[in-house]
Amino acid sequence: MEEYVVIAEGLQKRFGSIWALHGLDLRVKRGEICGIIGPDGAGKTTILRLLTGLFPPTGGKAQVLGCQLTPESTASLDQARHRIGYMPQGSGCFGDLTVYENLIFFGKVYGKENPELEQEIDFLLEFTGLKPFATRLADHLSGGMRQKLGLACSVLAKPELLLLDEPTTGVDPAARQDFWELLKTLQQKHQMSVVVTTPYMDEAARCDQVVLLHDGKILASGPPESLTGLLKGLVLEVKVKEKYRACETLSGLPGVKDVNLFGDCLHLLVEARSCEDQVKNVLATEGLEFGEVKAVSPTLEDVFLSLLAEERK
Repeated sequence: MEEYVVIAEGLQKRFGSIWALHGLDLRVKRGEICGIIGPDGAGKTTILRLLTGLFPPTGGKAQVLGCQLTPESTASLDQARHRIGYMPQGSGCFGDLTVYENLIFFGKVYGKENPELEQEIDFLLEFTGLKPFATRLADHLSGGMRQKLGLACSVLAKPELLLLDEPTTGVDPAARQDFWELLKTLQQKHQMSVVVTTPYMDEAARCDQVVLLHDGKILASGPPESLTGLLKGLVLEVKVKEKYRACETLSGLPGVKDVNLFGDCLHLLVEARSCEDQVKNVLATEGLEFGEVKAVSPTLEDVFLSLLAEERK
């Protein structure tokens, strides 16, 4: 059995004159959750569509579950499609079908037959908390419930590889947490490999491997805990009332490499701890009311923004 379920080498995709992917190299190990994280337009959806064989790459090549994808052909993937689960953005469910009807439909598409299909549907309805809503139209579900239905439909075939495109976008924090708990449990139950895209940096900690993507290029990849070690410098967290004016004031100071908004604070990437006094003095001189200034552990968002700033230089 292959160690890697996905191997991409120099993968490129162009739509007309627009390059969506620029020579992407990616490896996903069997049994791991790989999170592809980046803003809108980074190329996340394009990667998943390439891996499903929806369209061929413009250049480079990929291997998915041992099947080759090249600019010339994606036909070899046909023999492995039943081993791949795919949930597109927005859940991919049919709004004019009930929860139960959606599950029946996708089960049949995957080639499942009764009584096995009914047993799996009963399990998933109970497991996801959708059983009380089995006769409700998908269009009448909450955002979080609809995403759970999308997940249930995509795992009906117990796939070896599960591809999820921004499954938690647009749902509340509690629903996001519920979704990830369900995903982790299902992944372990069926021994699935998962590739999930998301714009949320905080979801990276739930992944075994993280790929930071921007403008069709990988800025960095690796286990979440290793990526924070890429940051060159120290992160200072500053609580200040006028965040935008403070951001403009502190940008470009000697020793201050980058300034970014972080919730109700600012995060400054500085060369050394000695910059702390300089920051306080400048804020006071400019009449900016501020609270605590302290060194904090870097987040993946700090790493991403720092790498992005380097990329743009």
